[in-house]
Amino acid sequence: MKKTLIRLISIFLLTFLFVNYGSTQTASKSGNNDSETVYLIKWKNDYYYVKGKQEIQKVLNQLPKKRENPFKSLEYVLLSFNTDAYAATDTIYFINNKKLITSKSESVYFEINRKDHNYRNNKGTIYKLPDESEVDKIFSELNKAVRKEIKSTNHKEIRDLIPKLLEEEKVLCVENIAMLNDIDVYYKIYVPASSKEEMTSPRISDISDEIGLSGKSAIDLMPVIYHPETQEAELSVHGTIEDYNKIKKYRKSEYHEASYELTLRYYEKL
Repeated sequence: MKKTLIRLISIFLLTFLFVNYGSTQTASKSGNNDSETVYLIKWKNDYYYVKGKQEIQKVLNQLPKKRENPFKSLEYVLLSFNTDAYAATDTIYFINNKKLITSKSESVYFEINRKDHNYRNNKGTIYKLPDESEVDKIFSELNKAVRKEIKSTNHKEIRDLIPKLLEEEKVLCVENIAMLNDIDVYYKIYVPASSKEEMTSPRISDISDEIGLSGKSAIDLMPVIYHPETQEAELSVHGTIEDYNKIKKYRKSEYHEASYELTLRYYEKL
């Protein structure tokens, strides 16, 4: 009875993963079937691209469709409790409006795991990978692309570059645009307190909940500066402008943007 139950749970998990994976991939491609759709291929340390669903299908049809042992697929499912256990070394991305989102639910169209010698399509079906030399030949006949990077501590400069790159015909896509457009800020809030010791970890957590800070913002536990003349504790906060604007109850400083190095990655036709 116990073995039967374990078998049923395993089958259910396998079905759920494949159906869910396929549905998210289908949803990400809806409304984008025109011939100008771009598929960006990362293979080893090189990049290639094709335009249109028919063209990418011609490429994929050259890969043998010999299915992986079903127990291998089951192994990935049993390991996938919080995250997907399939570890792709190479990827084919579906590019929507020149925006590359590097999460499985949005941009991944096809995955290759050279370590385990298999590949997975957008429906979650896993096949055996042919000899790498065969894949080398298939991809080498495609148009090549190159990844470029711009690094800057001036985040506004990075944000201003994005629309300019999207207008350039030779640019295939820009990576993680939404993340790069987030404005990361630092500021202080001043909370009524009788002493510095009052600002314990639970108290600071309560203040965060009271303000309604999102997961993108956090109040630093240290340092806490106490101002006896105003009976206030000065707390440092790091997060978003949206969270900054939520703070109405407590006095706050002007915010300033973060100045750590930010990397803008984009892909161009060769």
